[in-house]
Amino acid sequence: RYAIYRSDIGCDAGLTRIAIINAPTTSYTDTTVVNDIGYYYMVQPLGATDACFGPVSNCEIVTPIPCIIPAIPTGLTATAAGANQISLSWTSLDPGAASFNVYRAIGACPQPEYHLLASGVTTTGYLDTTVSGGLTYSYAVTAKDVTGLCESVSSNCAQAQTTGVCVEPPGFAGLQSVTNAGLDICTLNLAWNPATAYCGGPATYNVYRSDLSGFEPSPANRIAAGVIGTGYSDASDIQAGVTYYYVVHAVDAANGVEDANLEELASSPTGPSSVRFSDNFEGGNLGWTFTFGSPPASTGTFLIGDPVATTGNYGDPSQPGDDHSPSGVNCLYSDENPTGDAGVDDIDNGEVIATSPTFDGSGTAMLEIDLWRWFFNEDDDDSGDYYILDVSNNGGGSWSQVEGIPGTVTGTNSWTNVVADMAQIVTPSATMKFRVRAADGPAVGDLVELAIDDIVITGKAMCTPSTLPLPGSFSKINPVNGASGQPFDVTLTWGSSTGATSYEYCIDTTANSACDGTWTTAGAGTSANVTGLDPETTYSWQVRAVNGQGSTQANGGTWWMFTTETLPLPGAFGKTAPVSGATGQLTDLTLSWSASSSATSYEYCVDTTDDDACDASWADVGPVTSTEVTGLSEWTAYFWQVRAVNGVGSTDADGGSWWWFITTPYLFGDGFESGDLSLWSTTVP
Repeated sequence: RYAIYRSDIGCDAGLTRIAIINAPTTSYTDTTVVNDIGYYYMVQPLGATDACFGPVSNCEIVTPIPCIIPAIPTGLTATAAGANQISLSWTSLDPGAASFNVYRAIGACPQPEYHLLASGVTTTGYLDTTVSGGLTYSYAVTAKDVTGLCESVSSNCAQAQTTGVCVEPPGFAGLQSVTNAGLDICTLNLAWNPATAYCGGPATYNVYRSDLSGFEPSPANRIAAGVIGTGYSDASDIQAGVTYYYVVHAVDAANGVEDANLEELASSPTGPSSVRFSDNFEGGNLGWTFTFGSPPASTGTFLIGDPVATTGNYGDPSQPGDDHSPSGVNCLYSDENPTGDAGVDDIDNGEVIATSPTFDGSGTAMLEIDLWRWFFNEDDDDSGDYYILDVSNNGGGSWSQVEGIPGTVTGTNSWTNVVADMAQIVTPSATMKFRVRAADGPAVGDLVELAIDDIVITGKAMCTPSTLPLPGSFSKINPVNGASGQPFDVTLTWGSSTGATSYEYCIDTTANSACDGTWTTAGAGTSANVTGLDPETTYSWQVRAVNGQGSTQANGGTWWMFTTETLPLPGAFGKTAPVSGATGQLTDLTLSWSASSSATSYEYCVDTTDDDACDASWADVGPVTSTEVTGLSEWTAYFWQVRAVNGVGSTDADGGSWWWFITTPYLFGDGFESGDLSLWSTTVP
């Protein structure tokens, strides 16, 4: 334990204990302070009693300041700022705005919901470098004060779209349900809502499973990939009564990007279900026994019938005026209050017990009790007040608690549904019983009442684990083993495997019959496109078929090899503008040319010597087909050439022929947009 001391005088005077915190908690929030006053704090460790204590900590002074909501940022704009970048700018004139939060959503303004993109931004601008080309994004900004606790209302919404590759993962809310199919073969059914594939799609789904809650999805626990549709039935190597945890991710087939939601749901497989016990008490007493516990109560024994509504000392309903079901009137409850007086025949000075008839729960993996209870405990000052639900699997020889409400809890005086798996507490047998107990402690004036209704106990039989075998044997098809001259973008193909739910492939440059890279899912298809391979390189590749039991490698585990083709020189191409012999060209102009096959970049040269050679220097412009040239001289003939480049060498445009153009100064221009004609005359301004 830790004792918290506080003073508003100093570290050496006026210290008062304000709280005791139980270990392992090592923090405390003081909500009883006044703004703009300095407070001194110290902490002291305590043992089981206050008589056992350790040395106090250092002394810290803190002055709370008020939280003031800043003014709303205004004038938010969003502008494309190059490939996969959007620039934001806004205005804030409030000196109390210490930082800003940036929120984003996919789609045009306005959006119903925005997600926090960046917090603690200290300028009135932000560059978003995580956007995808071709998608519209909406933004809003808020201001926060220096405490970080007060946040303004959102600014206006601004939207923008930019260029670049589309790398946005699908919009997906994750797994929505996992339900027990109740079949002879252990099966759990998963369901989810469709994902939105922003980059072309379609969306497919990867399913992950573990027997541990909070697991991290990975290829090692992925049980299905490339699932089409919004559901999946898992009958692969799962055991009756074991809890399995699932996560489902969506994948955009156009770019292979997978979302990263961690929405986790769980369930346990069982076989078919049957009702093992039920009682709505409308048929009277069907074998219940009512006894007193220890110590025995003086009043308040259980009975079956229509209760009389009563009200406690503070105006709360203490006993229900009817049973739980609208169609009936009877329930099990603690003695009738014949005069409607809550203090007459309530549970007093001890415990009362109601024990069920014996029922058969044998052969079940789950034994679910579903009932409705009403427990009234007026005051929280007596530990002797309680309600407990117990279960026995030996005819009442011993009991285990299913649930309980201690005397420190009040406010449970309404019909409340209770559902529990008793098979998690005891082993189901043919001699099952359950009981409810309620007690009133020695404190004077307490009111305690209990009512139970609409009990249904459902047994869910053991299911049999699937005998699903490993995926069947299969073979790779193309590229054939030992193939040469393969393109740099190659399609891997293979045959189908019996029992496979998905396929994964691996390709690397090490001939060791092992995957030195990563296994990449190909979904349920039998082909995969691999792009960007290196020239004149030997690759090893393998495919494995996957299901819930494990995986089977193609060709009995034998890896295949192929070699890529020699990279050719860049293909022939031509310059486009300015055309050769052009005159009147500006001193700032754009050079452009067509694309060259196999080129990885382009270089250009501009000089003033007509010798079909670069007397200046070649300038690299990357993989683009145009470039800006500025600062040329007036009345000058220029000669220019472009060459396409790759790892093998270069190819000059137009078969090596250089083009030329002549610059002319910009003498005059008027677009008349200003409307100003003051310089114009009947001749020339």
